[in-house]
Amino acid sequence: MKRICFVVLFSLTLSAAIAQYKTYRTLGDKAFEDKNYYEAAYYYGRAIGERAKIAPGLEMPFNTKFRSPKKISSADSAYAVFRLAESYRLFEDYREAEVYYKRILSAGHDNEYPSARLWYGVCLRTDGKFDQAISQLEQFRKTYNSDAAFNTIAAHEIADCIFAKAQYRQEPLANVTKVPGPLNSGDGNYAMSRYHAGFLFTSSRKTDDSKRNVNRIYYAGLSDTLTPQMINFKIAEQEKIDEYGTPSADADGKRIYFTGWSKQGPIITTKIYFSELQNDAWSAPQLLNSQVNEDRYNSRQPFVTPDGKTLFFASDKPGGMGGDDIWMSSLSDDGQPVNSVNLGGTVNTPSDEQAPFYDAARKRLVYSSKGFTGLGGFDLFESFGEGTSWSTPRNLGYPINSTKDDLYYLADAEDPSVFYLSSDRESDCCFSIFMGKMNRYILSGVVIDCKTNQPLPGVTVTYVDSLSSQREQAVSDNMGKYRFTAKAGIQGKLVFEKENYQPKTVGLPNISELQSDTLFASGDCLESLRPGRTFILKRVLFDFNSYALTAIARNTLDTLAGILESDTTLKIKLSANTDSVGSTAYNLALSEKRAESCMSYLTGKGVNANRFVVMAYGESKPIAPNSLPDGRDNPEGRHLNRRVEFTILEPGDEQ
Repeated sequence: MKRICFVVLFSLTLSAAIAQYKTYRTLGDKAFEDKNYYEAAYYYGRAIGERAKIAPGLEMPFNTKFRSPKKISSADSAYAVFRLAESYRLFEDYREAEVYYKRILSAGHDNEYPSARLWYGVCLRTDGKFDQAISQLEQFRKTYNSDAAFNTIAAHEIADCIFAKAQYRQEPLANVTKVPGPLNSGDGNYAMSRYHAGFLFTSSRKTDDSKRNVNRIYYAGLSDTLTPQMINFKIAEQEKIDEYGTPSADADGKRIYFTGWSKQGPIITTKIYFSELQNDAWSAPQLLNSQVNEDRYNSRQPFVTPDGKTLFFASDKPGGMGGDDIWMSSLSDDGQPVNSVNLGGTVNTPSDEQAPFYDAARKRLVYSSKGFTGLGGFDLFESFGEGTSWSTPRNLGYPINSTKDDLYYLADAEDPSVFYLSSDRESDCCFSIFMGKMNRYILSGVVIDCKTNQPLPGVTVTYVDSLSSQREQAVSDNMGKYRFTAKAGIQGKLVFEKENYQPKTVGLPNISELQSDTLFASGDCLESLRPGRTFILKRVLFDFNSYALTAIARNTLDTLAGILESDTTLKIKLSANTDSVGSTAYNLALSEKRAESCMSYLTGKGVNANRFVVMAYGESKPIAPNSLPDGRDNPEGRHLNRRVEFTILEPGDEQ
């Protein structure tokens, strides 16, 4: 009898547990389908008898009717654990998601939930565990062949891990620290922009009249100890906007552009508005027209140039590359856009690009993207240009970027080495505002005369940024010394120029790879252009039995044309040569054609033909052996002999 009672009691308990599980699962599924991942995580956690770790301050529904179940099937448990991992990942708490994806894999449920290994690898990457992440992602690619898009994600994540490992090994490009004080108090602070002597920014901290976290725009000074002040708009239009943020103001501070969020059920829509300062009060927000806010699509994150004439923004509207793209619009005097231009496929990718910042003086665009190789999540990139013509975007590198999301870049107006950004790198839920200061490196060297080895004063040395083509110049002093201050992470070149000397260009290593804060470029020497000096045009080399100029040869002759243009008194002898293959007469004729090819190119560049004397030497003046000592052919030596030289002539000399 006791045995029968025990069985009945156990059955009733098991039935209650199953009922509890089904209820929590149903509630979790509904929240998940509504994309309410916070709430979904709560219910899935309760379904497996765990209380989910929800972000501080979040008000969650709580149903005391059901207690946590004690016993459910393995399949039911796996379903809830996987959905719990998915919920954490989708509201970007990767550390918690990592725990539950690992539980799925450890329990052997990867066949039922194969994507768990992919997302586990992603979570490991966000946690800086790059080698473990690569291992999981490579295993996923070997075993999964159902959805090509997932394999594309895995390949992209592996590339991110490899890039991140390399970045972490390099000298840091900058020092990046979280801004202290009340500006970063509460939950979610981001999207800082300049406003008069202080800053506007977005915060989701609780307001005085609200018990929940809502996005609003605030004003504060960077070093203020006072509570930031919320920007209030007139109520007429505000009722249509549930939350607002990501502000950007024009230089006189009379007009603010911002993003407005509105929610209807589970659907969140973002539009761009502006408000004007009228009699010390902000007007009711005005919705931008369809050039920016197209029906059924989202536009967000405006950046207005200081002159108030151009608006950059992110949008998923038609005409882009896919996902959110960076767009720009010209603004009329009343603040409304008159056009809308996609920045094109160099800047944008099929993935998401967001949060543009544009420095009009330098023509420098900084924005965030998920579409290029980076450290993971949104990374900050820079590109130089305007309109639809842009340079290849460059990742700003670690520690400006992190393995989490990094957006909303702002360059400091007074100090070009200082910048601000928003990142969740120190949080499992929320953005904070960080300040960075670029490390600077000294480029220092001495330039000398190649023949005398004596210092050369008065040499113009130009440092050229290879990415942006921005230039800085210095002039060598009486000891031939020069120096520059260069930003970390930029790869560039030095160009040396002095009258009566042959110009010279020297490439530099990537400054971020240096082991100290100074790069010494000692030993750079210039060849003088004194009469009688002969120079080999080392990059003007011909293919066998050819007198056609290569692209590299034409570039070298461009430099020679520049020398002749800068000193119109110079007269030169162009002499061409061949290797030893072929008859003496044939080689003499071939070398003459090579010399004429060079002269024809130079005269086409505007150099007068009477400044040349052309000589053909055939095979008679080799500078390298045409054959090896044992009599075998020497292709390398013959290649060097197929050359052109020029000699500086005395006035009237035609020999």
